[in-house]
Amino acid sequence: TGCATALMCGVKTNVNTVGVDHRAKFENCIDSYNTHVPSLIDWAQKHDKSTGIVTNTRLTHGTPSALYAHSPSRYWEDDSRMSHNAQIMCKDIARQLIEDKPGRNINVLLGGGRRHLLPEGEEDREERDQRGRRRDGKH
Repeated sequence: TGCATALMCGVKTNVNTVGVDHRAKFENCIDSYNTHVPSLIDWAQKHDKSTGIVTNTRLTHGTPSALYAHSPSRYWEDDSRMSHNAQIMCKDIARQLIEDKPGRNINVLLGGGRRHLLPEGEEDREERDQRGRRRDGKH
């Protein structure tokens, strides 16, 4: 969120965006290009420090995601809430955590939100009432 980005990146931004500066407009991929801002985790990894996130919410939630993601929408935790064009032009937050730096280089991740990492309909083995939301079939 805007507050989390200010806290974790030192830059004020627009409401409901994550890891981008004020030029990024809500849910507009094109406006979010070239607006990415580095976070505390980027700086730590640059200096060869171990990094981690421990949270009592989803790892893809707006607050912890400000440490590793760059998105014009905090609600794009997976691809299920993204338009077709947005899916082509931007990565959802969960994909950024797994595929991109600094997320893929984080040493410790403790939190919830597994449903944003599981394919749509796949049952969560730990929480039987939760099912995966990813439409792209990725884990």
